[in-house]
Amino acid sequence: MKEITIKLKEGQYMADIMDALLSDSIYFKILPGIRATSMELAAMRNSVIIEANVPVIRGKRTKGFFGIYEGIYIDDIVNYMSNDKIIYKKIMVTPESFYKVMKAAEILNLDIYKQYFLLFDECDRTMKDVAFREKILLPLNDFFKFDQKAFISATAVLPTDPRFIEHNFKKVLIDPTYDYRKEIELIPSNNVSLSLKNLIEANPNETFCIFLNSIRGITSLIEDLQIKEESQIFCSREKMYPLRSKGYNCDEQITSSFGILNGFTSRFNSAVDIMMDVQPIVVLATNLHFADHTMIDPRSEAIQIVGRFRNGVKKIYAISNFSDSLSAKNREQCLSFSTAVSKVITI
Repeated sequence: MKEITIKLKEGQYMADIMDALLSDSIYFKILPGIRATSMELAAMRNSVIIEANVPVIRGKRTKGFFGIYEGIYIDDIVNYMSNDKIIYKKIMVTPESFYKVMKAAEILNLDIYKQYFLLFDECDRTMKDVAFREKILLPLNDFFKFDQKAFISATAVLPTDPRFIEHNFKKVLIDPTYDYRKEIELIPSNNVSLSLKNLIEANPNETFCIFLNSIRGITSLIEDLQIKEESQIFCSREKMYPLRSKGYNCDEQITSSFGILNGFTSRFNSAVDIMMDVQPIVVLATNLHFADHTMIDPRSEAIQIVGRFRNGVKKIYAISNFSDSLSAKNREQCLSFSTAVSKVITI
């Protein structure tokens, strides 16, 4: 695969170094928050942008595009795509709802493959989430049919799908020319909840944002600290209502309402813009006693989480316990699993 490197100076964004995203490219942004999605939303062409999760779409809903999530139907998409007053159509959709866009185009007899640019944002989620979100790969069946298309992520991974080579995709590296590294303090622990509690109690005047993919872990911490009224939990709608019935402050989307302690599940690990008036202390928490899925990938999720905070962070901690029973697939097992999933998706 051909490689292209584009330098990025401190203070620059994507629109400062290029006019538009190139087709048949996989973009390795390296840095979150350099406004690649915003550049595509401003591009003078029709665009469909696939986002991994609904909170990303809701969080960007004021930026002049048509967001598709629960409550948005095919008829709504048809009305938007056929609106002649909108010169350049901008659609943002999750992989699972992408079929609605294709159905709307079919109803309108619209050649969407030629008339729209397709951008798969946070493309590494296709590999990370496929084990529990089989339909996340469905758009790939149409992706390669688009004349204009691209993959992009700050933590992109080169895919093994041979179609990328067949379509002559190139790797585009956005290379920062400055030191962008951030310090992180690691806290190994055999009691994650106690370590979190001690950290919060040692910083009584600070705002904390804790990324822990376990509702039970978050609520246990809030109960231990006895700060239910001063805390906020951000999670899925399915978890939100039961929590509210128990007196917790919670929401399915990022709002301006933050507490002293703010707990986030993994649906907020990437792409979501978090705007806070203060720079919080960010904690990446893994508690294997609650669940293996609380593990945070240091090469992707950790980078993405810190990049959510558009006004910066005060300090970063990573707290984790350990398990001797964890195992990892070797390359052959991974390929076998991927092949099995591909067959399911194709069928």
